[in-house]
Amino acid sequence: MAAQKKLGHRIILWTCREGTILWDAVRWCQRNGLELDAVNENLPENKFNYLGKSKILADVYIDDKSKSIPEMIK
Repeated sequence: MAAQKKLGHRIILWTCREGTILWDAVRWCQRNGLELDAVNENLPENKFNYLGKSKILADVYIDDKSKSIPEMIK
């Protein structure tokens, strides 16, 4: 993922986690060198509101059910 960041890609952590377990996940990412650009929200330039709902805009979505964490951080 670090190589992708160097190419200008940005990373959003979008999760159903809340509270302590959310911030545990954020800290895990930080400790493992995964620099997040946003957590559970769009990047500032992509924020919009449609009837009180927001949709995360991305070119690629990676689901932790499809890959293991070590595979995702290579």
